Amino acid sequence: MKITPLLLGAALMFWGWQTGFWILALVIALVLESSRLIQMRLDLAARDFSRISDGCTIIVIILLVYLLSSQRSTNFIVVFIQWLPVVLFPIVLAQAYSTSDRIDIRLFFLLRGKKQKAKDRKPILINLTYPYFAVCLVSAGGANVRDGWFYGGVFVLSALALWATRSRRFSVMVWICVMAIGGCTGFVGHIGLHGLQLVLEKKGLEWTSDFTSKDPDPFQTHTAIGDIGTLKPTDRIIFRVTPDAQKPSSLLLREATYNRYLSTMWVAMDPGFKSLKPDSNQTTWHVNREPLESRTITVAASLHKGKGLLKLPDGTFQIERLPVATVEKSKYGTLKVEGGPAVVDYRVHFADSVSNDSAPTEDDLGIPDKEKAAFNLIRDQLQLRRVQPEEILKRIESFFLNEFQYSLTQEASGTNKSPLTHFLLDSRIGHCEYFATATVLLLRTAGIPARYGRGYSVHEFSRLENCFIVRARHAHAWTLVYLDGAWHNFDTTPSSWISIENAAAPKWQVLADLWSWCRFKLSRAWGWLRQSRIFGYLWWLVVPLVLIPARRLFRKKRVQRIDARTSHQTADACIPAGTDSEFYLIEEALKKMGFKRDPAETLRNWIGRLPDMQAASHLMDDLKPILNLHYRYRFDPRGISASEKASLKSDTQAWLDAYHTSIERK
Repeated sequence: MKITPLLLGAALMFWGWQTGFWILALVIALVLESSRLIQMRLDLAARDFSRISDGCTIIVIILLVYLLSSQRSTNFIVVFIQWLPVVLFPIVLAQAYSTSDRIDIRLFFLLRGKKQKAKDRKPILINLTYPYFAVCLVSAGGANVRDGWFYGGVFVLSALALWATRSRRFSVMVWICVMAIGGCTGFVGHIGLHGLQLVLEKKGLEWTSDFTSKDPDPFQTHTAIGDIGTLKPTDRIIFRVTPDAQKPSSLLLREATYNRYLSTMWVAMDPGFKSLKPDSNQTTWHVNREPLESRTITVAASLHKGKGLLKLPDGTFQIERLPVATVEKSKYGTLKVEGGPAVVDYRVHFADSVSNDSAPTEDDLGIPDKEKAAFNLIRDQLQLRRVQPEEILKRIESFFLNEFQYSLTQEASGTNKSPLTHFLLDSRIGHCEYFATATVLLLRTAGIPARYGRGYSVHEFSRLENCFIVRARHAHAWTLVYLDGAWHNFDTTPSSWISIENAAAPKWQVLADLWSWCRFKLSRAWGWLRQSRIFGYLWWLVVPLVLIPARRLFRKKRVQRIDARTSHQTADACIPAGTDSEFYLIEEALKKMGFKRDPAETLRNWIGRLPDMQAASHLMDDLKPILNLHYRYRFDPRGISASEKASLKSDTQAWLDAYHTSIERK
């Protein structure tokens, strides 16, 4: 059944409104709705629809490869759904401008069988306009616009589509009441499904962690201090580090620095971000003055929506091959970027003699009031007063190394003490955030400025990739201590944390790493193509892919003019002419009586030997003119007239009645 005029165009415009693809929606809607006015039609055969279907499959594959390499997150599924009307447009367009208003769905994709089997089966004919209408509504929902206009639009369009197919046995008021009840029920279900979606998204963060990555906030970070249970850091690889010189044993790459502790949360007070200016090549950024000696590493990482925090070693003074719009630096050495590609591969120059952190302030000596008693107690136990700073660091390092244990599991304290005080005085078991926070506050208690740093520990070398790979579980927190006029890294977390987390790695991690490496190489190649001139020329390959099939479709004698008022009477292009002949009813009736025809036997030869099968001889003479008319209808290119087709139908029915009467008499 054909769709109501302009309804498909309205659905397409609704899709364009929700997704922002206004221009595409308008063009597709005009092209499809214009088929009702244009009287020219393409005489497409089954093989033509098969080729168009294959073309849609190729478009699907290209789109999926592009989205997987550019999105690098589960969001590619939502984007793919939004593009479905464009992907399926060629096959719907072919139906709209063909001599048929239905298509055999066996010609599509995997439903297409062998030719001989396809001939033996009855065609499964459908009109694609209503399924395409439903696809437009689903794709509009892919935009995830949560407002009443979306649900109202879906309800109105669905009601208009159902109005044309409503049963005439019921009054209009009954139909309106049923639709209203269904709409209200659907809206309530929509709210419930949205709540379920939020729950699944929360759970799904753990399931889809291999595809998602989020940088910390440069202004504040929430720690897991006080959380009960076991932390479950994932094994996904989030970036890679390649040293240009001799391979270092380990390296800390910092993302952000904070200086005020507020009950399980660290805050960067007045970071004072300032924009940096690039060189003339727009990819080189100077952070500080260049020293005499330096080292270099290359970091390959992803940027969430083109922005994020750079992972940098201390002493960074220059960054190369960083194609971003803006780079901003805080007074704590944090660098954030915006307007970049999905994947960056930047080169970092750094030196120990360079410092990008500002001088200490009062915030670098602050201690929360509720934590002062515990830290003053430990300070007195360790005798940190009136001691040289170097000695203070040794005593604190020995204290955490000998008295504490590393663990990702925390149990409830059962007291009113703060989580940090409980860690310091009672349990003495925690992860790096406990150790880094406690060290910062203990140093401040001893009068030494200190800050909280967050980033990653680079220590796992991959022979497969010939570089360091950094996983999500390599995220680390440590202390920055101000000593001898400069800031230094000071890590008191027991070194056993690396072996403990490595021991918990799954056995299938090798396969996951191989898949991550393949995705990384694909994304890197795609990024190179997008930035090079070659990518601009590759799109010209699409031209022959379009022109060659188009030439076949528009060959001589493939275009016909039809009358819009009688177009529905045109034989379906997917069915050979005459396959709906009533003569096949006679064949089926004779088969049921045991008069079977051999697979390679013609109808004429088969009828010639029917008298030998003791069929009624007087009916054989009446059968021959019906067969002649059937042959003309089946194989004559000119076909038969409407009166002859009516005669074929009436003569067939008369012969069947006579045949059944003769059978009953016997």
